[in-house]
Amino acid sequence: GVQTCALPILSAATSYCFRVRATNDLSGGSATAWSATLTARTADLPAPYACSPTTYAWVDPSAGTDLGLVDDSSSLRTLPFSFTSSGVTYTQATVSSNGFIRLGNGPGSAHLNVPIPSVGEPNALLAPAWDDWNPSAGGSVRVLATGVAPTRQWVVTWWNVPAYGIGGSAASFQAILQEGGDVVRFQYRSEEHTSELQSLR
Repeated sequence: GVQTCALPILSAATSYCFRVRATNDLSGGSATAWSATLTARTADLPAPYACSPTTYAWVDPSAGTDLGLVDDSSSLRTLPFSFTSSGVTYTQATVSSNGFIRLGNGPGSAHLNVPIPSVGEPNALLAPAWDDWNPSAGGSVRVLATGVAPTRQWVVTWWNVPAYGIGGSAASFQAILQEGGDVVRFQYRSEEHTSELQSLR
C-alpha cells in the first residue's frame, strides 16, 4: 500500500532533491537500496493579500434572499459574477450558517474554527466571523446582489444570529464580494435590531 511520511516545512517555489528506500523494522528485516536521485518542486505562493481601511457602509439585507439556514447548515449559491481568489476563478460559493463562505462547492457546516491555512476543509475560505452560530434560534442568513456590471457586489449577511446555546449573543455582520477585483469587505454591527428583524422574518 501507499505510505506517507511527515516532512520538515518546505519553502514555496523551491526545487528539492531526494532519494527513497523501503525498510522492514521487524527482527531480521531488510532494506532496499536507495533509489536514484529524484527532484520535485513545491508550488508557488499565490499573490500576496493586504488588509486596508475602507469606508463603512452597511448594506441593508432586507431585500435579499433568506437562505433558510438552520444550525450547522449551508447553501450552495451561484454567484452573480465570476470571482477570483488566490488565482482561482469561482462561479459558485457555499454559504455557511457558521459565519463563513467557502468559495466553490464544498463543506460548509464546520462550527469549530481552526487555525488557517489548513489542509483540511473548509478551504478557499472567507470568514468574517467563523464560530458556532445558530439561525435556528433567531435571525437569518441572507444574500443580495447589488449594482450593475461591471461594479456589482454580492453581499452575504448574517443578521441578528445568536451563538449556539448563548442567550443575548445575537450579532450581525457581512461579507461583500466585489466584481472586477479580488476584493472582499467585512462589516460588523454591534447594536440590537429588534424592530428591523421583525420585517425580515
